[in-house]
Amino acid sequence: SDTQKLGIQVNRVRDGSLRVILPGGNTYKGGNARLDNRMKPVLNTVANAFAQSPYLRIKVVGHSDSQGDSVTNQTLSISRATAVVNYLIGRDVKSVLIELEGRGSIDPLMSNSTAQGRATNRRIELYLYEIR
Repeated sequence: SDTQKLGIQVNRVRDGSLRVILPGGNTYKGGNARLDNRMKPVLNTVANAFAQSPYLRIKVVGHSDSQGDSVTNQTLSISRATAVVNYLIGRDVKSVLIELEGRGSIDPLMSNSTAQGRATNRRIELYLYEIR
C-alpha cells in the first residue's frame, strides 16, 4: 500500500526484467537531485533484495521533463540517477552490480504540454534483472 500511496509502478518488461518507476515528485525534491525521505524505505527494500540473490543486477535510469534546455535536463537526469545509485551503494549494494543512465527528456511517458504530463515524465526507473 505504501507503493500505491507514493505512486510507484511495478511491471514486468518483455526482456524479463522488473521495472520499478519512482515518480519524481516523491523521489527527490523539485529542481534538484536530493532524495526525498519517503522513497528511502522503497530503496531499502531494493537494496535488501541484493542480499538475497547473488545474481541480481540493477539499471538506474533518470528522466526529466522538457522544461529548460537539453543539457540541463540531461545533467539533472544523471544527477538524480546518481543520487539513487549512491543511496544503494550506501546500503551495501556493490557498485559493480549497478548500471546508471541519464535520459534527459528524450523518453517521455506522457506529453510535456501539461503540468501532469511533465510531472509524470520526471522519474527514476529501476530495472532489476538476474544474470546467471
